[in-house]
Amino acid sequence: MKKKLVLFILALFLTFPMTSLANSSKANSQANKVGIEKQAENYFDNLDIKEKNKQKVLKKIKSGKLLNADNPDKYTPEVIEELTVDMDEPVKEYTFEDGSKVRVSAVPGPQRVINCGSGYCAYDYYLIKREAFNTVAEFRADFTIVQGDSEPDYIRHVYDASVSYYPGYVEDYNLLVNRATEYVYGGGEEAKATLYFTCISTGGTASFDAYLRLVVGNDGFSVVPSGNWYN
Repeated sequence: MKKKLVLFILALFLTFPMTSLANSSKANSQANKVGIEKQAENYFDNLDIKEKNKQKVLKKIKSGKLLNADNPDKYTPEVIEELTVDMDEPVKEYTFEDGSKVRVSAVPGPQRVINCGSGYCAYDYYLIKREAFNTVAEFRADFTIVQGDSEPDYIRHVYDASVSYYPGYVEDYNLLVNRATEYVYGGGEEAKATLYFTCISTGGTASFDAYLRLVVGNDGFSVVPSGNWYN
């Protein structure tokens, strides 16, 4: 009788951790599913995804596949050109064939600080941003546009860089001023500042390098999103 009791207690102890682990795994899976669905709802609202594309996008998300809007390989030169914003079109969107959408923008901050004098305008606290489902990257910039072909435009300061990636994490990001002042002679070269970032999905199933670049020159500015660092 004592031997049977000992065996029963031992079996109970051996079963309990396995049951707990299974329940924990199930709970984590359910929480992840709810988190992804909530993220999808926010994505649909923020980027105004069309009703006909919502189910197609949600199905692809739940299958664990990367949406085209977050896939660097889908950013062809034609797509990048379509998404490059400037002073005349400060916000642009692009819808991919899988229904996913990306938005690129360069807009003043809430203070809307634009100081203009004789032949120049100084732009402060401009928000440079790229947003899709998995990835949101942004930074602030202060820059000055000086009128005239022989007068260089320049970037004064870049700051407040932020990159988020879900589900997954941002391994690294770095905001650099590649060239502070436009070079106006010998064909010229614009001033540039770039936010470089590396994202890795949960479980390490996918990773990519990308950048978001502010270009200042030719009496204006533009923002260029890239699929990867080498485009």
